[in-house]
Amino acid sequence: MATPPKVGANNWNTEFKKASASNEMARQAVEQLLYNSDAGPGHRAQILSKLAVALNKNLAALIELKHIADGSNNTEEQGPTIVCLCGSTRFSNAFREANFKETLAGRIVLTIGCDTRTDDDLFGQLPEAEMDRIKAQLDALHLRKIDLADEVLILNVGGYIGASTRKELEYALRQGKRVRYLEDTAPNGNK
Repeated sequence: MATPPKVGANNWNTEFKKASASNEMARQAVEQLLYNSDAGPGHRAQILSKLAVALNKNLAALIELKHIADGSNNTEEQGPTIVCLCGSTRFSNAFREANFKETLAGRIVLTIGCDTRTDDDLFGQLPEAEMDRIKAQLDALHLRKIDLADEVLILNVGGYIGASTRKELEYALRQGKRVRYLEDTAPNGNK
């Protein structure tokens, strides 16, 4: 086991356990893929989904270990944590609830626009090219919010992570952001 730093040893141990657990999840998923090579595409997709979740959790834990090791997780000195909410706009209630809870927890919240209707409700009457242009602008804007944030909260209601949210999650991990999930399930409801 890696040696924890003198500061933040409890957090280090917690994150190290998370990294170890997600490594084991990834190992099991790879083993399932190897031993079920003749499985149908649906079963293989479920296994690959488990592997993706395990690898994302592992990367998030490793990022947190880095933050602890270099002392950048000491939020008392830095001020409030900035969290960016990411998820499907169809879960407007989850956005409102998470915004409220995160704010009460003393975090600065970056979220979707103030209108709580879905993209289709807001832009569905527009020509497809115009709707695509607006969505692309909003997606780019949300990536800038992730840049500003210390961490990302994935609102994976029912385990659902759509294509846009998956891109945001992958972007956040590449940027070294901490990642939390609303629900501890694999994408799209798989356990």
